[in-house]
Amino acid sequence: MAYDSVNLRLVMFGGSDSASHVLGDTWSWGRRVACDPLPGSEVTVGSEIHCVFEPGDDSQFVHWSTEGFVQDHSGELNARFHTLRLGQASITADWIDQRGMSQQTAFSFTVVTPRH
Repeated sequence: MAYDSVNLRLVMFGGSDSASHVLGDTWSWGRRVACDPLPGSEVTVGSEIHCVFEPGDDSQFVHWSTEGFVQDHSGELNARFHTLRLGQASITADWIDQRGMSQQTAFSFTVVTPRH
């Protein structure tokens, strides 16, 4: 098992079947939308949040919007956002799901001063 830090996913490989034959299967697990560090974390001014969107099915990513980060909007599936100021900050992913419905997931952070 390994962690794919670019796409914020766990990747598992190998395995065996019921007859004990070794398999070369690969599986990945992760959320449709994820950010690192984890939402709810305290992050320091000037630090970076890495977020990804996994379209998977027929969903269409629209954009990221932010509050308290340097980059306000981004249409990239894999985006990095730099903290701007102390206080509460958020990153929101907007997309259209396979049924044509608008969807949104928001992640909140608290921006603090670096500890010495």
